[in-house]
Amino acid sequence: MKKLLLVLFLAGAFLSHAQDENELNLEGHYLSLQVNELVRQVFSFGNTNIPDNPYFFNYTYTGPTGGGVNIGFAYSLDHIDNSDEFNDISTEINNFSFRIGYDKKKYLGKNFVLGLGIDLTIDRQRNETVNSDSFSFQEIVTTDKLGGWGLGPRFAFSYQITNNIWVGTEANYYFKSLKNEFDLDFNQNPGNNQNREEKIKEFNFAPPAILWLSVRL
Repeated sequence: MKKLLLVLFLAGAFLSHAQDENELNLEGHYLSLQVNELVRQVFSFGNTNIPDNPYFFNYTYTGPTGGGVNIGFAYSLDHIDNSDEFNDISTEINNFSFRIGYDKKKYLGKNFVLGLGIDLTIDRQRNETVNSDSFSFQEIVTTDKLGGWGLGPRFAFSYQITNNIWVGTEANYYFKSLKNEFDLDFNQNPGNNQNREEKIKEFNFAPPAILWLSVRL
């Protein structure tokens, strides 16, 4: 599926309108795709850590003066079944990340571009596990939710391959205010239910470990 997205993404680049390749002009609409996983499938780098940067898609509008808006988005849904003759265990994991902010780009020479910005972020994570006992019919539901907002700077560096195709990376440093909610529910013994809530404030640094492939539309 990701390979198909990459093919469609590149096709869009060649179907976009042609411009003078020598013109140092940043104005336009940019659609970016994080390609770390695709590169990892082609080139084996062993067991590498997944970058702490969830945004899989990114849209940027850059105006005539280099300023504009940046929007990032990511969503994943995973369902895991781990059952045996005694227990049925089902886990569903939902992750959602969104950011929007101001973006400023500037050429450093002919093909290199520096980008600076500041973003507002929204994160939502929900993990739910249902454990059913085949003999006692006891069902235990564990729900772990984490969500909140963040704010902080973003730094980007790109290389212009053609007038409409770019590769680059970014780093960001977001302060995040989150709330964690944990619920443990027993269907047959509600007196054993547990509920707790915790507020979390943290600084989250994502190093320049991701690779963006960008197309100017």
